[in-house]
Amino acid sequence: MAKDASWGERGDFRKVTVTLPPDVYDSLVQESARRKSSGDANHLLSAIAREWFAHRQPLLPIEKTELGIYRAADLRGRGEMWHFNTIHTLGQQVGEMTDSILVGLLLDLAARGWVLLDKWSQDSGQYLPVERWADTGKFFYEGANIRLQVTIPGRRRKEALEAKEEH
Repeated sequence: MAKDASWGERGDFRKVTVTLPPDVYDSLVQESARRKSSGDANHLLSAIAREWFAHRQPLLPIEKTELGIYRAADLRGRGEMWHFNTIHTLGQQVGEMTDSILVGLLLDLAARGWVLLDKWSQDSGQYLPVERWADTGKFFYEGANIRLQVTIPGRRRKEALEAKEEH
């Protein structure tokens, strides 16, 4: 199991109380005992439950859109910057029909460093990253020639989403 799913910084997780059927609880206890006897640091019931929830839940709709962005960029950009014209055309390609959700997601992915996002600026005569645009509305809705590229951390995120999608 991936270590990033079971451990994190304080505050990365929320505490909940759950009631489990006896057979599920017994399975957790058995897995805990197996891990403890093999010297695994992740032998606590809470660590096992965290792993299960982190890796066994279906993709959320926003995660499906995020994965669609990564896949579209890989398919069309082939490791290079991928050009698209408007946020609406990108939405059609990745299956997200709400432009505002797509804009917010792209801004978040760029802020996290998972994608590079820039656009040609007539004023400066060069491509400028989205962070340098004072008006994100102009960035996404006026003109064309937006570029997107998935970064190495973005590729790791894509792989994690694809692994989660398989469950």
